[in-house]
Amino acid sequence: METNRSRSRSLSWAINITLKRNRPLFINWMRMATVLYHVESMILTTRNLMTIADGVMSNAIGSLKDW
Repeated sequence: METNRSRSRSLSWAINITLKRNRPLFINWMRMATVLYHVESMILTTRNLMTIADGVMSNAIGSLKDW
């Protein structure tokens, strides 16, 4: 009968084997996730800047019309 300790040891061994075999794939997935995260944050920042610039421009045009 298999004890709990040997079962967890074999499980961790299987996980280690899987990670070693698929390490390049895993690293590529992590890299892609970080790249996508940075791209998304850049897009959000650009959108916020565009909104701010739009507000500033409309304020400037409105003040010019009043002037």
